[in-house]
Amino acid sequence: MTTDKGIFIQNIYYMLSYAYQVLQQQDYQCIASEKFERIDDLFAAILAKGVSRQLKQGLYREYVSRSETRSVLRGKLDLPQTIKTRIQHKPQVACTFDELSEDNLYNQILKTTLHVLLRDKNVSTERKVELKKALLFLDTVTLSAEQPELRDAVESLLFRAARYAADHRKRQL
Repeated sequence: MTTDKGIFIQNIYYMLSYAYQVLQQQDYQCIASEKFERIDDLFAAILAKGVSRQLKQGLYREYVSRSETRSVLRGKLDLPQTIKTRIQHKPQVACTFDELSEDNLYNQILKTTLHVLLRDKNVSTERKVELKKALLFLDTVTLSAEQPELRDAVESLLFRAARYAADHRKRQL
């Protein structure tokens, strides 16, 4: 098994084959028939279709641990923090609890990618309108602008894919 920087090449192959199978579904048939001048525009079209399909099924949600001071107990009592609150003469208790939330890493990556493509000058206006419609439903998800490493990773990935597509196009000529 060959690895490149800790990533098994076989895993990348499986990921690409899965993506190819997903693109063969009926929702993506219209994308396959269109002609795209830029790879960014193709990414935007695929992402807009994929996100709209995911929104129909519901966004991925997971439990997120939260801690807050409340007037009513919810979840587990955080005794040291409650004692600190009582010393301040506040009639509240500190508690930690799990909450089912759409604001998780997967959805943050989606929202960040949508924003990166919206700022891209190579994406057509028609695609930007589709991306903005999808973005409206992600208002409960935190934009990863507060996490510059995630935004930079998404931008780097899109840049490398565009560069690869341009090199591939040159080789075909």
